[in-house]
Amino acid sequence: MTRCTLTTIGKTGAALFGAAGFLAFSSAAQAQSNVKTATLTPQAAQELAQVSPAARAANLDSSTNSDLNAHPEMVVLNAAAKQETVDIGGRSYPFAIRLGAMLSPRIKFVGGADLTLPSLGIGRNWVGRVDAEAIVSANFGGNSTVIPLTFDEVYFSPNREASFRPYFGFGFGPYFASTTRFGGKIFVGARFSQRISGEASLHFSGAGDPLFVLQARTSL
Repeated sequence: MTRCTLTTIGKTGAALFGAAGFLAFSSAAQAQSNVKTATLTPQAAQELAQVSPAARAANLDSSTNSDLNAHPEMVVLNAAAKQETVDIGGRSYPFAIRLGAMLSPRIKFVGGADLTLPSLGIGRNWVGRVDAEAIVSANFGGNSTVIPLTFDEVYFSPNREASFRPYFGFGFGPYFASTTRFGGKIFVGARFSQRISGEASLHFSGAGDPLFVLQARTSL
């Protein structure tokens, strides 16, 4: 891999992760500013149950408890939906490191990191994610490295209460090597705790056979 290619990889990765980090920070700040907490009386809670879903999601603002009791439809109730995003996508722990191995067509070491972007999901229970990985082989024949940099969409099972949360997804992006090509991947995985998950992926690097990879993810 030439110095020019390494420079291109560094600049591309830094720009993509910088933009992703800014989006994650903006999304978290916006979520914090939109959520309003309040204590409702039992009567107000009963009235709130009769409010239409459209009115509940209106995200209207209110500053006093008396106003909330008089107009329960003004309570912001999207906190539950935002909590679901926290549960499925890891908004509390958006960064993760990845370690594992490519098992086919040859055995190689795989390591990397990813950044979860809940606000970029394509639908309910979907989140966006940026993955940067290095598939490395070092032997007497020399070094062989492929660096996938992909943007992914990840779907999590809707059962938020379960400790075991399966997911699947797909991603596309450049695969940097001696020759850079556009490729993609499909993957399945499971979250075993708030921070630990495992993932199996099949990479299509644009040249040669698909690459089968197993990895463990640890959120930071």
